[in-house]
Amino acid sequence: MTAFGVRWRLYRKGEPQRGWRDAAILFVAYAAALCAGVLWSRSVDNSTVFWAANGVLTGGLLLLSPRVGWTFVAACISLNLGLNVFSGLPLNLNLAFTALNLAFSVVIAVLVRTFCGAALDLGRLRRFLPFVAIVAAAAVAEGMIGALFTTPDHGLWAIIWPRWAACDGVGMVLALPATLLMMRGINPLYSGVAGPLERLALLLGLGALTAVTFSHAGQPLILLIYPAVLFAAFRLGAAWAFLSIGVVGQIATVQTLADRGPIAVFDALPRFTQVGLLHLFLGSILLTATLATSALAERMRTEHRARRKEASAAAVRARSEQMIATRERFLAVVSHEIRTPLNGVAGFAGALAARTDLDPEARRQAESIAASSAVLNTLIEDILDFSRLERGRLELEPAAAGVIPVLGEAVDRLRGAAAAKGLALTLVQHGEAAACHRFDARRLRQVVGGLADNAVKFTDSGSVTVRVAFTPCGTGADRMEVAVEDTGPGVAENRRAELFQPFSQLDAGLARRQSGAGLGLAMCRSIVDLMGGELTWEPRPGGGSVFRFALDLPVAEVPSDAAGAIAGTERAPVILVVDDHPTNREVARLILTSYGCEVVEADDGATAVAAAGVAAYDGILMDVRMPGMDGLEATRAIRASGGPCADAPILAVTADVMRDDVERCRAAGMNGHVPKPINPARLMAALMAVLDGGEAFPEVPAQPRVAVAA
Repeated sequence: MTAFGVRWRLYRKGEPQRGWRDAAILFVAYAAALCAGVLWSRSVDNSTVFWAANGVLTGGLLLLSPRVGWTFVAACISLNLGLNVFSGLPLNLNLAFTALNLAFSVVIAVLVRTFCGAALDLGRLRRFLPFVAIVAAAAVAEGMIGALFTTPDHGLWAIIWPRWAACDGVGMVLALPATLLMMRGINPLYSGVAGPLERLALLLGLGALTAVTFSHAGQPLILLIYPAVLFAAFRLGAAWAFLSIGVVGQIATVQTLADRGPIAVFDALPRFTQVGLLHLFLGSILLTATLATSALAERMRTEHRARRKEASAAAVRARSEQMIATRERFLAVVSHEIRTPLNGVAGFAGALAARTDLDPEARRQAESIAASSAVLNTLIEDILDFSRLERGRLELEPAAAGVIPVLGEAVDRLRGAAAAKGLALTLVQHGEAAACHRFDARRLRQVVGGLADNAVKFTDSGSVTVRVAFTPCGTGADRMEVAVEDTGPGVAENRRAELFQPFSQLDAGLARRQSGAGLGLAMCRSIVDLMGGELTWEPRPGGGSVFRFALDLPVAEVPSDAAGAIAGTERAPVILVVDDHPTNREVARLILTSYGCEVVEADDGATAVAAAGVAAYDGILMDVRMPGMDGLEATRAIRASGGPCADAPILAVTADVMRDDVERCRAAGMNGHVPKPINPARLMAALMAVLDGGEAFPEVPAQPRVAVAA
């Protein structure tokens, strides 16, 4: 029903409505409250101190379904009429008082449902205070009407109605919240921390303390009840706190009306004044308990929200990690499937380009195939490296090498593209450097090559210059400063913030002229950060761009040449190459034989185990993914066989390049890891390391840093 712009309601569809079992429980509670009100607390002038039965009746209206609820109300009203008849109340007053109780309960139910929120959470202070205001207003109205039935005397009426209002108001404020909280199974927010035994002990203790307090009229022991109620409220929670106050109220009422206790000390005061003081006492302890339990519930609610947010964030993190792991597995599978044929393309293209019997056109085509396969391999590496960077799992592989040859190789790869555009591409060195430093040559080549490639792509005329300057640090290291300059268009001011963002391309339209995934500069900055430097951009005077970074490179001894080392041995090393793909075996054989090694081939793990059991090999190159027995299982079998190759160095040559893949190879007993497509120099360096009794795994930083491109 809608009136005065407010939709008045007693039932809501969202409220779970109870059935007959709950109606029976509520009826028992109503009967107990009714008997207590009538039999325990009758004063000399036939008025009660507090009337809790109406609170239980209102709770039934709010909790029970309409059919069950009104049946419950009818049963309660019948009991009320019968008990009044039993106590000798005149029929007219019996009907009037019972009607007032029913009206008061219905009005409170409608007002609470309408103005205190659909959830009726009277354990919350912001819901409880409006409820108290509603009860106070309704109780005043009921008290004024009820007093008219009691006496026509205006002076006596003014004395009776406040007592009537206080009696029904205190009873409703005590009983309805307790009924709602109890019948809803006691929300954990309002249940407190006390267990069943402690709950019983606290209720009995409060009762005993109240009985002792109200048995001594001359001592202010009533003050002890407040800390006891406060402690009980914190331990019991809101629902049981209301019940504990009911216990205190019942005992205090009985004692006071028997002229015992601190209130009865005012024996010179009229009875109604003593009852008023008793109402004041009950209201004060009710306010004390309500404030305490509301504060406790609010704290628990805040903690609950925090835990829920934390659980939600943990679930989001778990889903995110699962998505990243799924993507990583997908990238690993795709990488493996692409690297396997790419190994054959790159290997044979390199072999063809190295032949001296090819005509110039065939050589050019072979070199173009090799260059294209290198671009494709770089793209795969960039995607995998970015995935590793996102999870903080990109690792450096420092080794002894010359810096200038590495930079020269990065620049030389771009000379064809620069010449096609008429650009001057130069590498300029400033200062003297040691012959060899310890650094990750592949990553440095990737950074300088990426910066130079970006410069060549976006420069239409002029030049691209790679400058490298060396300055001794005095600590067994050289400081290397690299600058890549171009005479291109530069970067517009409104696009500079996007310069190092992943997947961001300054030329990203459908008609864009340049290729790439947009990972180049983002990857370069992240790798430089991982190496201990900082990549920056600045405009070049006269137009163009300059990218700079500086690194401290430890000086190292010059490594021995693999070909020379093999040539210096008494006999050629015999290497067992294990791979299920014939193209991969042929590529490995071409590389190994060019360095003077002898090669024996096996096309699966089982064949390799059998071969290693009958002959001694200086080293084994083992693929990982093979049908039947994979490389990891084959390695474990060879190590456990006790045969001639049980201690032979085994080098994983595989397209599985994730960190977990490398760790599985190590755990299986392998001595090193080389990724496909095979880089001849890298393969031979790793092979020489394991033949000399060492390892050739990527070095894991002691404290790996997450270096995600910003």
